[in-house]
Amino acid sequence: LLSYVKGIINHNLKGKYWITTDVLKVNGNNINGNIYVELGSTNNSGKQTKAQGVIWSNHAHILHSFEQETGIRFEPNLNVMILVEVKFTPEYGLKLNIVNINKSYSVGAFELKLRRIRLHIHDLGENEFNRNLKVPLEFTRVAVISPENAAGLGDFKTKADLLERYNLCSFDYFAARFQGPHRVNSIVTAFADLIQNEHEYDAVCVIRGGGDKASLNELSESKLARAICRCRIPVFTGIGHDNDSVLLDEYSNSSFSTPSMVINHIYHLIINNAVQARKHFQSLKNHTIHQCRNQRLEHIQNLKLIKNGRNSVLSKWRHDLDKEYNVMLFNSRHQLDQIQNTLNNTYSNFIQKVKLDVNSQRFSITQEKTTVSTKSWQCVRESNSLINNYKSHLIVGGFNSAQLSKQKLKHQLSQTQYYANKQLLEQKNILEQTWKDIKQQVVVDVKQAQQGITYTLLNLTRYVGILIHHHKSDLIAQNNLIEAYNPQKILDRGFSLILDSDGSVIKSIVQTHLKQPLYIKLKDGVITAEPIHIKKVINDE
Repeated sequence: LLSYVKGIINHNLKGKYWITTDVLKVNGNNINGNIYVELGSTNNSGKQTKAQGVIWSNHAHILHSFEQETGIRFEPNLNVMILVEVKFTPEYGLKLNIVNINKSYSVGAFELKLRRIRLHIHDLGENEFNRNLKVPLEFTRVAVISPENAAGLGDFKTKADLLERYNLCSFDYFAARFQGPHRVNSIVTAFADLIQNEHEYDAVCVIRGGGDKASLNELSESKLARAICRCRIPVFTGIGHDNDSVLLDEYSNSSFSTPSMVINHIYHLIINNAVQARKHFQSLKNHTIHQCRNQRLEHIQNLKLIKNGRNSVLSKWRHDLDKEYNVMLFNSRHQLDQIQNTLNNTYSNFIQKVKLDVNSQRFSITQEKTTVSTKSWQCVRESNSLINNYKSHLIVGGFNSAQLSKQKLKHQLSQTQYYANKQLLEQKNILEQTWKDIKQQVVVDVKQAQQGITYTLLNLTRYVGILIHHHKSDLIAQNNLIEAYNPQKILDRGFSLILDSDGSVIKSIVQTHLKQPLYIKLKDGVITAEPIHIKKVINDE
């Protein structure tokens, strides 16, 4: 049956046929040189047809010629127009022998692919993302995406290692495949790794170098172009040779012909920045020296003014302090005199009041004594009257009446004496208690007066001490300020004075002459110098 099928196919499908198809797989046989290709196509309904193709070793040159002239790699997902012979054998089945490839058709398809990629990126609005990033003007850390052990990488690292050796710039390398079926995912993964890296990069260099045009065109893929567009770090590409460029160059921030030109750009920019920084530093240094000289002259002039006015200022401060102290002392003494007078008046008034109270009590006691004495004499007179009456009754009434009158008289006399003694004792107790109260009140009032005088003297002394302390602090602060501008203090901080032979400060070159001895005064000694060249510096300000 298979032989019958072979006969029908070989008889009816003689000759060669041009067909368009997609390359699905490409397998090379290194033993016999044959190349086996899986071909396929998809119709409008989405159904796919497949067939096995082969390029025999005697026709293998057509594949090399195709890649060399078109710059397109013969690989899967490539749409081609090929010239085939239909062959069938019972052992291997149906085969399409490929004997030629239409180069013009593939070139047109590749250009159409590029056009579609450009249009897609433009529609997404990503075409200018990376190109619009600010071009770096300084480099401290750079990421490099390159095939491992590529020749271009070696050229790149020649100067990159030199920059790293002197700590001018650091380079982090991310290896990726630039050829083969995994090239797209490998490069995109490298971009993802450097974006997620903990470091911040000034630029990303995508370099390759070497290779034919077909291998360069393998990088013309939409995912790779979009990876560059969406990278938030400026991308430098250096993939081809002087006359070659790829799709990635169109979307990178800066494109260079070779990896060497990429590193040369970075190297020269860093060196130029260092040279400019050195020039700026020298200019700043010269300006600073000039400013220091001017400041030194101003300090010398200020020191001279301070020195001239120092004694007068101190004298004035001392005079003002003495005057203020005398005023305070006078006021304090005056206040003390007033307080003393007030206390004396208060004490005199108090003593006078006490004396009046004592005299009043004495008068009361005298009156009480007079009253008691009057009553006593009255009782005596009454007693004498009764005695006389008793005597009369005795004479008239007899002895019994005399006895009765005598008893009454004794009783009356006893009551009179008791009443008189009681009145005298009560007046005595009242007098003694009054005297104790007066004495105690006098002691309390005297103590209060003494406490008031002590408190007033304490506050006055404290107030005088505070005023003296404040004036002393002001004097110390002013003295410290004067000491800060002391010429010797200025010399201790690293400044110097230039003096002539008379010991006068030189403030301008007008005061100097060639071979005129000059004396440079430092904090610990004097240096003798002699100018051999005098140059006037014009102030840029």
